[in-house]
Amino acid sequence: MSGFILRIVCCFIPSRAMRHCIRHRFRGGDQVTSSGGAVSSGNHIFRIAPDGTRYEVAKIPGCTILFKGTNNNVYLHEPIGLGLRINVSSNTNITIYPVHACGALLNIFRGEFGCDCPVNVIIHKNFSSTGVVHIELAHGGGGDVVIGEDCMFAYNITIRNGDYHTIVDSQSGQVLNHNCDVRIGNHVWVATDVLISKGAVIPDNSVVAARSVVTHQFDAPNIVIAGVPARMVKQGINWDRCCVADFIRKNK
Repeated sequence: MSGFILRIVCCFIPSRAMRHCIRHRFRGGDQVTSSGGAVSSGNHIFRIAPDGTRYEVAKIPGCTILFKGTNNNVYLHEPIGLGLRINVSSNTNITIYPVHACGALLNIFRGEFGCDCPVNVIIHKNFSSTGVVHIELAHGGGGDVVIGEDCMFAYNITIRNGDYHTIVDSQSGQVLNHNCDVRIGNHVWVATDVLISKGAVIPDNSVVAARSVVTHQFDAPNIVIAGVPARMVKQGINWDRCCVADFIRKNK
């Protein structure tokens, strides 16, 4: 498809995520590469059928999987959303369950040095996003990232399991900022421009307000957290994917 026709088609598509998927598909976005030009350097991609059958494949149509190292395993459960982008170096296990809607855009990146310990990224079913979600995995070991079921992310969201540089105690020389797990519960709505840092825990049925920076664990479910650093601002809430007008209409 020529660039001109592609631009015309995209003008009639209101969803930015869907426009990204269509551009990605028609510009030859299906690719699997590695630093050595071969996929056999301990890197594996698996399609998981609804009945649990696992098939190893060389590529996933509509997705981009870039290997820049070795010993990576990517498990994608069907149906697989178009537009997934996975960019990883070494020793990372990525499991993505069926997404809620086409266009969940993920950029999963792990630093190229000091990746001798496996790290797991797990995204449970019915995940959706309206833009790119960056999952940045720091060098070294530890720091799994787990996102629960039925989570709804906006765009420009960053999740980090560690820091890129080291903080040490000036007297003992002890490292103070090791990598830590990030755990996001079920049915969590994360709004635009949110940063979720190492050690963060977001409980079930919660909302993270736009431009918040989540730096620690929250225990009670059904809360709104907001601010820099984020704190609990409201309890006893839940949320729905419908807009306000449609929600009121259907609950009259």
